[in-house]
Amino acid sequence: MEATKTRHSGSPADRQRASNPPKNEQVVAAKIMVLATNLRRSGTLLYARALNLSTHEWPIIGSIGMSGATSLRELADRLGLDKGLASREVSSLVRRGLLLKERPSKEVRIRLSPAGEEMMQRVAILSAEREDFLLADMTEKERDVFIQHLEKIGARAKTLLEQVNAEPDED
Repeated sequence: MEATKTRHSGSPADRQRASNPPKNEQVVAAKIMVLATNLRRSGTLLYARALNLSTHEWPIIGSIGMSGATSLRELADRLGLDKGLASREVSSLVRRGLLLKERPSKEVRIRLSPAGEEMMQRVAILSAEREDFLLADMTEKERDVFIQHLEKIGARAKTLLEQVNAEPDED
């Protein structure tokens, strides 16, 4: 794998990196993980208090609301959820009247119900308020550049995941 070849090569540059670990401000992945954790936790509290949506329910509503009808497998993959957990959360949202399951062909499709569409609008309003708060200290140009960088990092992270998944286990 391209992204991890250097850690196995034992080159002088690798030995130099190993003997001089990166400074805290250089550990990008760790900072992104902390950011993601803080955003997920604040979102979970916000959506639970304001909309009575659980940790996994609000991302499901948001994902389907933004992407349209989907299969359970696509939804679980998109959100990084175990298929069993995704199934239980979807069933709960169906019982609450926020999602509908349809079988237009062999595969069941999940979409927002009218009540789910209303909930999506409420989620979108709260999300926009959170985003405005998070980006309040940036100019419009800084916001644009930041989003471009996020998209680039996101694409590279996806490629990295695909590469790691393609590697055989070393066991």
